[in-house]
Amino acid sequence: MPTYDFKCLECGKREDDVFQSITADNPECCGVEMDVVPGKCSTYCFPAEGITLTNVEAQPKTFHSKKEMIRYASDKNLELGALL
Repeated sequence: MPTYDFKCLECGKREDDVFQSITADNPECCGVEMDVVPGKCSTYCFPAEGITLTNVEAQPKTFHSKKEMIRYASDKNLELGALL
């Protein structure tokens, strides 16, 4: 589930790091729906525990950054496609 940042256009109040489904309604403030604003992670952020790929090699491989994943794919001549 993604994390969003919201801002009220009426009073300027912000709600940061709201963890909710993409189909959920935006929170309300001042009687109106808050707008989504770019957060600290406007692109995908890796979780603290990393992302583990189980179909890359015999042993699962865990990555903690996009840079690490790109370097690994380049070294192994792999196409990770949508993951990058």
